[in-house]
Amino acid sequence: MKESSDDSTEYETITPSKSKLHSNQQATSEETLESPSQETSSSSPDSQLTIFDFREVGLRLRKKPDNPQETKLPKTVRPPGTSENSSSKFSSPDRNKTLLEPVPSELVFQNYVLGKVCETALLLRNRDKVTRLVKVTMDSSPYFKLVGPNGVCHQIPPGSVCTINILFTPEGSKDHFHQLVCISKREKLTVPIRAIGARPVLDLPDQLDFSPCPVNHSTQKTLLVHNTGNLEACYSLSTESPFTVSPATGTLDVGEAKQVTVEYHPLETGHHSTSLAVHCDRGEDTHTRLLGKAKDFNIGLDKYSLELVKPQNHGHPQQK
Repeated sequence: MKESSDDSTEYETITPSKSKLHSNQQATSEETLESPSQETSSSSPDSQLTIFDFREVGLRLRKKPDNPQETKLPKTVRPPGTSENSSSKFSSPDRNKTLLEPVPSELVFQNYVLGKVCETALLLRNRDKVTRLVKVTMDSSPYFKLVGPNGVCHQIPPGSVCTINILFTPEGSKDHFHQLVCISKREKLTVPIRAIGARPVLDLPDQLDFSPCPVNHSTQKTLLVHNTGNLEACYSLSTESPFTVSPATGTLDVGEAKQVTVEYHPLETGHHSTSLAVHCDRGEDTHTRLLGKAKDFNIGLDKYSLELVKPQNHGHPQQK
């Protein structure tokens, strides 16, 4: 440490080595013994050593200033034309939610009469919190038509429904497909339209089970085929061994029924399973499951004796 004679004393912090520190301590002790009068002078305020506490300095540096700078929050941006106390309602921010709900979700025409115009209604519900303007359109079709002008906009209040009527003019027994388009400011909705033409429907049991039957023996059962559709049915039947069916083809008018015979003739013992397929020219194919079980049966005559008696001659021995 260096001392100056001025009033203001400057201090310079030096990290001494161990040898220098030991020599300085010896010199200080010698000066104290030689001149005791200097002890009081070295303890004067001007020459007093100052020890810095670096922990206290760090706390002072981390201390907040007396007048901290004010923190500015971002301004709230509101839509134009609205105030803080505005009671305006906005639609849901969920973009994945469908705000227009069609009831039913698909329009289906069926069981109609050829040449007679059919009409059905579609309900369009607004599930939003604000009134929606919806434009309803449909492409030109010879079979389907909107009741009223095409492309008209409908104003639907929140929670209310709008009724849209569609006409269908059937021609022939073919199926027809079309769609209705509803467009709002938020979304575009497509409602499918389907017309199911007349077709035959053949009714048969789902399963035919043969009880345990003897092997190498034929067992027959009868099925009833009924046309419950609204069109004449031309059908054909097919199956696999050890089952057979007859007659294999036929024609049924609307509401008519016929009997067919299914025969089970197993050549081996065990369980057998296959399908009886019913193919219709204009309808859907159906299937009936056939199940059978074949096993060996002990068939034969028991030993017995037969006694023949001649009434005229009782003296002859009896024959066995």
